[in-house]
This record gives sequence, structure tokens and C-alpha cells, in this order.
Amino acid sequence: MIKKVVRRGKETSILVLPKLTALAKEYFGCDSMEGVEMENQGGSGSLGSHFEHRMIRDDLMVSHMSANSQFTEFLALLLEETNWYRVDRKYVGKSITGYKAGCQFLDQKCVTSYDSSSKTAQVVNNLDFCSQIGK
Repeated sequence: MIKKVVRRGKETSILVLPKLTALAKEYFGCDSMEGVEMENQGGSGSLGSHFEHRMIRDDLMVSHMSANSQFTEFLALLLEETNWYRVDRKYVGKSITGYKAGCQFLDQKCVTSYDSSSKTAQVVNNLDFCSQIGK
């Protein structure tokens, strides 16, 4: 089931599946999660149809892949829980983005304020992709 929510000041969709949500709660260390966030940017080929890149950066199901992209437990559970596929677990890799980062990682913007005169930013999440205001 897809549910519309507001995250970091922007409307986005979350995928609510019991096993996938339970995995995400454990993985991120955030018991208040309602589901896995879907991509909130891009066109019809990515918007709402991929995992949110900011959240699960190294999964094959994000809108743009890198050399580190892999078939993670998140994608495996999505495919199994929707009954699209049975997954051979020997091919499932481990995601590393946001592991045990807590609800703050999911709910707050990377940069919460910026002073243009001093060119200083208040960075909440000190991760490699948290370098732009509004992320």
C-alpha cells in the first residue's frame, strides 16, 4: 500500500508493507517508521516508483545506480512480499547507507539552516550526500 506523507517539508509517498517496514525500522533504528520512503523527485520514470535515493542509496531499486549498487534486503523483501518473485538469499547484499542512524536521519533535512554572510551551514546528517541545502 502507498501512503502520502510529508517528510522534510515535502510531500512524498511511502510503501507500507509489514515485513519491509519491520526491516526498515530495525535497520535504521527508528520504531516510528510507517513505511519505506519512495523517490520524491524526477519524472514519471523515477518519481514514486523507486526507493528514495537519500534513504537507501546503495540499492538497485533507487532511481540512479552507482558502482556500489547492489541487490539488498530491502529489494528482496519488496519482491517477496508483493509475491512477484522468490529470492535466492545467497545473492542478497548488505546495505550500508543510514544503518542505525535513527529517526533523525529519516525525518530531518541534511542542512537545516545556512548563513550566506558567513557561508556556514547547520548540518544535521553528516553523510556524503548531505551537502546541499534542502536535501
